[in-house]
Parts: sequence; structure tokens; C-alpha cells
Amino acid sequence: MLSNHNTTLINELYKDFNIHAIEAKRNINANGKKGGKVEEVIITNYENKKGFE
Repeated sequence: MLSNHNTTLINELYKDFNIHAIEAKRNINANGKKGGKVEEVIITNYENKKGFE
């Protein structure tokens, strides 16, 4: 299991795995005014029947 920012590159690199998009809150950002909600992906090599809500 791993997580990363949801980008085209990440989705392409891990396309053969299970990718679950979630919303995550970030308090730290290079620009202090841009903290907040971002789209993150959780990538697994197994099925997760419960989800990542």
C-alpha cells in the first residue's frame, strides 16, 4: 500500500494496481495560502472491500 498525490504520472506508473482516489487535507504547502483539500490516491496490490472513505 502506498499513497501519493493524484497525478497523471502516478496513475500511469501504477495503472496495473488498484487505485483509490480520496480527498485529503493538507496544512503545509510551499505557498501558505494554498493549504487545504487535495486529491490523493491510495494504491494497493490487493482488493480492499471496505474502501478508503
